[in-house]
Amino acid sequence: MKQQLKALFELQKLDLEITRINSAIASLDGALALRKQHAAAKKRSDATHQSFIDTEIQLKDRELELKTIDAKRADSEKKLYSGAIMSAKEVSGLEHQISHLKNQQNELDELVLGLYESVESLREQSKSEQIRVEELEQQVREAIAKEAIEKKRLQRELQQLAPQRESAAAEIRDKHLLTRYESIRKKTGGAAVARIMEHKCEGCHVAVTAFTIRNVFEGSGIEYCENCGRILVLETE
Repeated sequence: MKQQLKALFELQKLDLEITRINSAIASLDGALALRKQHAAAKKRSDATHQSFIDTEIQLKDRELELKTIDAKRADSEKKLYSGAIMSAKEVSGLEHQISHLKNQQNELDELVLGLYESVESLREQSKSEQIRVEELEQQVREAIAKEAIEKKRLQRELQQLAPQRESAAAEIRDKHLLTRYESIRKKTGGAAVARIMEHKCEGCHVAVTAFTIRNVFEGSGIEYCENCGRILVLETE
């Protein structure tokens, strides 16, 4: 029975390694975190670029409006100072119009200046964010390529372990023992065999009785941890 338990422990080593590799393959998510970062950066970049376009359009519209007002004011001042207007009422009307146009000019000047500053700021922000998007795109491509290489490497390891596992399982002639092993492994989600280390079960770290330890040492049968149900073997095994 000792030899069978030793063979079972060797089988478990292979099974744990296969489980580790399968978990590693499952964790390869196609650079999900980076793709999320890229998507968020792209969304910000697109929004900033659209704000830049909208603000630039506003700037051009206000500049055109300012140009129109400048022309109106120049025309009104030309009429006022040409001497052709003799009526006091008309002169007063022109002066009022010119004053109103000046106020409009001042307001638009401030607005145009603010829009110009916003356009330049958004232009630089858009460039910076676009560069970040391109950097993340490159990182995503590199990460996916790296994952593909890693996945192939892990799959090759699995292929190499498959015949080893089959051979190790064949070493266990006690099919009842093998069935119990598979059942416990399924229940624990990992190790079904635990070594006795410092009088404790390696799996759950609960103390093992001296009686159980003696039975395991003598190898007269299969002993299980009273707490977790794992098959117990000696530390040297």
